[in-house]
Amino acid sequence: MRKGIAAPTILLVVVLFSVAGIVLFSLENNKENDVKGTSNKKTAEEKAGFVFEVNSLSTWELLEYLCTTESECKSGPDSGKRWGTVGGGQASMKSVLVPYQDEWSAYKYLKVYMKPGLSSSGVIFKVSLLNSDTGAQNAVLGDADSKYEAVLVPLGSPVSGQVKVASFNAER
Repeated sequence: MRKGIAAPTILLVVVLFSVAGIVLFSLENNKENDVKGTSNKKTAEEKAGFVFEVNSLSTWELLEYLCTTESECKSGPDSGKRWGTVGGGQASMKSVLVPYQDEWSAYKYLKVYMKPGLSSSGVIFKVSLLNSDTGAQNAVLGDADSKYEAVLVPLGSPVSGQVKVASFNAER
């Protein structure tokens, strides 16, 4: 008498897919930070850090760099150590928190600027509402083809609480 191989094969495939689904679901739910320098936890409101407000009718990216000197920060959009990137779509008065990290003590400045997402050509982001209490300053980075308004935030001492630094407003 011949025994078929189809039923055990199908059962094995179903079990493997079930186990893989459970493992992937567990891994996705246990993630703390997808991007270094940002937090996707619900307790992000409780963390200390710098808050940047975003107003945009299109997709956007907020880029973060750490610099050891002011001149390093101002030498170009990508100068310094890349810390993180946060992106999103249409937003009005969206607060983006960049949580303070102890690793920042080796750096003097946090540089933050925004650029349009891939589907948003022709958009520029203007910086407004600088909080002068932080010592933050505005800097224009890049060349004639791609200029960005950036915010340089001094990192002289650890941050307690959430400090609103600047707003980025999209313009065409």
